[in-house]
Amino acid sequence: MKQPLPLAFKAAGTVLLGLMLAQCTLGEQVRETPSAVPMQFRLVQIDEATLGSIDVKAMREPEDLNLATRSQLIREYVSGPLPLKMRLVLEGQTTGEQPGTLTGYDYEVLLDGKPLGGGRAVANQPVPAAATTFTLPLTFELNTHQLLGNDALPALRNFAVGLADRRRRPMRLGMRLRPSLLLADGHTVRAATFAVLETDSAARPVVN
Repeated sequence: MKQPLPLAFKAAGTVLLGLMLAQCTLGEQVRETPSAVPMQFRLVQIDEATLGSIDVKAMREPEDLNLATRSQLIREYVSGPLPLKMRLVLEGQTTGEQPGTLTGYDYEVLLDGKPLGGGRAVANQPVPAAATTFTLPLTFELNTHQLLGNDALPALRNFAVGLADRRRRPMRLGMRLRPSLLLADGHTVRAATFAVLETDSAARPVVN
C-alpha cells in the first residue's frame, strides 16, 4: 500500500511545476521571424575612428599618413593588438503599427566587404509606432592586429586610409545588423539573419 506524500513534498512539487511552466511560457515569447523586423536602419555619422592611438577619421589618401604617423603605427603594430575603435550614429525608423523597445542587436563590421569582427550591443531604446525615426549610438572596438599580415607598412597604410571617409562609394566600412525588438504585446521579435545596413541612401528594411 502506497503511503501519501507529506504536504511539504506536495508543496515543493507544485512550486517546481509552476517554475517549469513559467520558463516554458517565457521561452515561447521569444521568436525568430522569417519576415522583416518592422525597423529600418542607416549609418548617418561617424563620430570617432582611431587605429591604436592614431585618429584616422580624416585620412582619405595615402599622403595623409605622414612619416611620423606611419612610424607610430608601426611601433604600436609591433608592440600590441592595435585596436580599431569607432563611434557611429545610426538612424532607425519603424515600419510597424505596434510600438515597442529595441532591446539589443547583433552586429558585424565589414571592411571592403569582408568580415572584420562583431559583437552584441544591449539597448533600451523606445521604438514608437509607424514611420517615426530615432537615433542610436554604436561604439565598438576590434583587435585588427591579426588581419594585417607580415608586411606591416603597406598593410597598415592600406588599412588606415579611408576607414571613415563617407565620400567613398562604396564605403570601406560596412555594417550588418540583427536587431531584437520587444513588442507592446510582450513578444520579442528577432530577425532570423543579418541584414546589410545602408550608408548613403534611404533606410533599408531589415530583412532576410
